Amino acid sequence: MALVFLVAALLLRPSPALDAAAAALGISGLALLALGVTLLVLHAVLRRQRARAWAHTEIATPAAASDWNVHLLQDLTAQQFTALCVALFEQAGFDSRTEARGTDGSIDIWLHSRHTPGPASLARCKYLASGQIGLPELQAVHGAMVLHGLRRATFITNATFTQQAQSFANAHRILARDGAGLLVLIERRTAPQQQALMEIASVGDNPHEA
Repeated sequence: MALVFLVAALLLRPSPALDAAAAALGISGLALLALGVTLLVLHAVLRRQRARAWAHTEIATPAAASDWNVHLLQDLTAQQFTALCVALFEQAGFDSRTEARGTDGSIDIWLHSRHTPGPASLARCKYLASGQIGLPELQAVHGAMVLHGLRRATFITNATFTQQAQSFANAHRILARDGAGLLVLIERRTAPQQQALMEIASVGDNPHEA
């Protein structure tokens, strides 16, 4: 449009009677041309800003649930696994206190609710490089429940449970979570929570260890 106005102004210029019209067309053409250049520059600037914002968003995206898998759990150390379990319960709103249990490598996580005195529940966390969690270990958890007057408990492991152990857990209000069950629990967390769990598992330093 700007070029049309400028060409028309040039064509009308030789005629004295049309000098005023030619001048007006020339001014209009120059104004439209300046406006067009300004719009092109603004479009280029906005396009570059959108590209930078998109790149920043891609970099800041937290770890997805698919980053967690059974192989990753098996690669954790016992300390990293314990730190992961503690963080999961604290994300659920519990205050926790950990206690090592002898030489078998298991850790008791005493879960305290802000609304009730004493421990509200017990979570036993045990990392195994190989093998399964058997019936005696679930019976020991039930004994701790009776001793402390707890109605329910949780046993978390990166391994699996024998059929006897699983049946005993089902009959005595013990939630038995193996590696696959632990992954389901992690996947229910929000993306920022999963990212926090990934960072905790990578460091493996449990500041709650008693």
